[in-house]
Amino acid sequence: MQNGRQGYPNTIYHPSNFGIGFDEPDRSAIDASALIEMKAVDKGLLIPRMTADQMTAIIEPANSLLIYNTTDSVFNYYDEKSETWAELQDNSKGLVWEYSNDNIFLYQKFNYVGIGTQTPQKKLHIYTNIKQDPHNQPATIRTETYYKTSNVWDIENNETHLDLNFGQTKEEQFTEEAENKFSFTSQSYFGLGTNQPQQNIHINNQEEATIRLESNSKNKFYAWDIQSNRDYLKLNFGNQNNTQVTETETKFIFTENSKLGIGTANPEASLQIKDSKDKPNIILSANESDFEIVNKKGKIDFYYSNTSNENFSLINYNPNSIKIELLENVTIDKGGNVVAKSFSGDGSDLKNLPKTSIWEEKNLNNISYQAGNVGIGKPLSS
Repeated sequence: MQNGRQGYPNTIYHPSNFGIGFDEPDRSAIDASALIEMKAVDKGLLIPRMTADQMTAIIEPANSLLIYNTTDSVFNYYDEKSETWAELQDNSKGLVWEYSNDNIFLYQKFNYVGIGTQTPQKKLHIYTNIKQDPHNQPATIRTETYYKTSNVWDIENNETHLDLNFGQTKEEQFTEEAENKFSFTSQSYFGLGTNQPQQNIHINNQEEATIRLESNSKNKFYAWDIQSNRDYLKLNFGNQNNTQVTETETKFIFTENSKLGIGTANPEASLQIKDSKDKPNIILSANESDFEIVNKKGKIDFYYSNTSNENFSLINYNPNSIKIELLENVTIDKGGNVVAKSFSGDGSDLKNLPKTSIWEEKNLNNISYQAGNVGIGKPLSS
């Protein structure tokens, strides 16, 4: 042991430890557990100071190597386990995270937090090995709020699907299993009310499943509802000023017994069309022409139109007289098109037509009339 080397007063040297700032020449003044002990009341230990770039440029830093980071104004030490420069924390600031723990890990390099993993890959990374979990529980995040009742939402990773579950209890804390409300699978299937969706969108409700599509323009809201239960499929519409739509009216329904209703929620036939404001109609379109059937206050009209903007009435059915009236005399042009001009009666007024009329019996391309019978395309036999 050497004491007070020249130029180094108040120092104690020994093969096992070293003391600085000691007046006592005896080695026993140095704490036996310390390799170096410094003693002073007016000086301190000055740790090497460097920038963050200089710190990270240190080649193969030793575990626990300590420096002062002038870029961030913090002390950093090298953590060999995480292979990062960790920051010395001030517990007086209320920090409760440990850098390394069996359950919670703070990855200092990116400030990633891991729960159940020491190598978090995102800001918050929760890891569960179901085989090792004593309750076989998947990775779950629970949020719970208590006000008169306790309300719980669980976000749960069930391997092939992500679930959102809800639970409620009058107790201060919810301890039961939450009920599934939402599920999204790895096959891109989306389930509401089911955690086993069978289609891209699968909605399950014990009473009636509904999809609402709502938009608003100039403080007016418009809503279309698609509703389904075991008896029907409905399409409803509603609109409301200044607030979201609260009620809708059925515009279309298809029942389980194959009845289709348009404008009515209770179709009484295979197809029933109801319109309280306008005239209910059916249009059959083919080859750029339309054939229209219109209900005019209890009378049925048949119309024909084409791309040449020809639009004329063909037949009118009046249920009050139970008869069909040809509204216009019928002619056929050279192209085979039917042109109608109105007439009434039972056809008896067609007798004694001029031989030049299209009703000639010898004209095979026209219409023949005899004894109340009409032939189209060939003459009637005598």
